[in-house]
Amino acid sequence: MRKNLGPGEYFGSVARRVILDPGSPRNAPAHASHSYVLSEVNHKNAWEVPPHGHVRPYFSFLLSGAYRERAAGFSLEYQPFHLVYHPRQFEHADEIGDGGARFFTIEIPEADSGVFERNPPRAGADRMGGRAVWLASSLYRAFLDAPDSEMAMSCLTAELEAEVTRLPALAEEITPRWLSRVADRIHCEFRDKLRLEDLAREAGVHPVHLSRTFARRRGMGLHDYIEGVRVRWVCGEMAKHEVDLATLAADAGYADQSHMTRAFKRVTGMTPGEMRSAVRKSRSFEGHAVPGFQWNLGTLSHRHA
Repeated sequence: MRKNLGPGEYFGSVARRVILDPGSPRNAPAHASHSYVLSEVNHKNAWEVPPHGHVRPYFSFLLSGAYRERAAGFSLEYQPFHLVYHPRQFEHADEIGDGGARFFTIEIPEADSGVFERNPPRAGADRMGGRAVWLASSLYRAFLDAPDSEMAMSCLTAELEAEVTRLPALAEEITPRWLSRVADRIHCEFRDKLRLEDLAREAGVHPVHLSRTFARRRGMGLHDYIEGVRVRWVCGEMAKHEVDLATLAADAGYADQSHMTRAFKRVTGMTPGEMRSAVRKSRSFEGHAVPGFQWNLGTLSHRHA
């Protein structure tokens, strides 16, 4: 029988946790129905996590490592900076790769879960790109600065909810197969100079139709999507190892480091240097997990569960 985990419960070790109660009274319980539960979850070694669900809907954001998720009808390979939505009690099993994995999770308040169930971001769980990824990235950065970033976290969680709940109406449409071919080519060739005409030829449609359909189905234009793929690759490389930013810019297909910095700032709201500092800060918590230790920003106090 599967196990449904409660708020803040995970099979991995929880290095940090923030209970965010934006509108709660000062002495509200940590896991009240209106609270967000933000956690950094570490799996140090490769292992297979048994089938389970979670009582709340939540997002998982892979920070580093390798990971595969299996559920009825799909198998999903996570890459760093993939954001995946899970409905409540969504049964899945996980396979942690060699070297372990580190996640940032965002659990949705029970008071908001009805909105997500009526208008889910995706059917089941799927990779989510675009602005949602960078909102999650900014939220994680604020999470590392808790408890001094309560306002930032409250705003970013609200923006993330608003961003993802506007996408699903499109999920009822049939996604054309050529759209997946275009997306696959972008993911393979993002370092090269991609042209709209070439992508349209790949799809077998008119460039204008490609642009309109891509923007409607993906929630962002082709250029922004390509830039997001490139920036996410840069983030993944920084998460894996220390690397010179000029070298990274060249490897990612940018003209120079300044070009990468401008694009990175436009997409994520941070410079590559600021992102790297956040990655280094998160690494400083590895190996220092304290189960039950959390900040409850509803009361702005530290406590041990």
